[in-house]
Amino acid sequence: MKMRIALLALACVLMQACGIGANTPRIEQSIYRPAPPWIGLKQGFYVREHERPLLPSIASASDSIATFLLDLHHPDKKTLGSIRQVLDESRPLLRLPPHASGRRERYIAILLYCWQSEGENQLSFLVEWADVTMARYTDSYVFVRRGASWYFEGHGNIAPWHWIQVQRYFQRTCPA
Repeated sequence: MKMRIALLALACVLMQACGIGANTPRIEQSIYRPAPPWIGLKQGFYVREHERPLLPSIASASDSIATFLLDLHHPDKKTLGSIRQVLDESRPLLRLPPHASGRRERYIAILLYCWQSEGENQLSFLVEWADVTMARYTDSYVFVRRGASWYFEGHGNIAPWHWIQVQRYFQRTCPA
């Protein structure tokens, strides 16, 4: 047992000496705490400390956003008309995420971040979609409140992009 502890201590010292520990960045923790339903999906709502003023709006919109994301991923959704939480006039504007590798469903939403608002009845954010490979697709979304519910109104002004995740640890920076 003492030998294991000594080896572990030596490994930690060597990692610091080689700079390995310094290459692992400190990842800012999300301040959002999901509520049922769809807690697993909502755990991907990444809200930073400086976005705290948006927490009430994010919590209010969370069920509508989760329903929308699940509909976009679901393999049985054949038409845009079957996707819930979309304003009728916004359906032609909706871009679907790519199809997953070798499967019927589409990429799955794993991270929602870069939350912004131009008022208490509007939220914009980025969604990172993932495939089973390291392929990723990121797109921007704008939701608006109509009564008690939130709906997709359009895509934000950030163009969608495809990319490959190559780092294990990374901290997202929001586009300017």
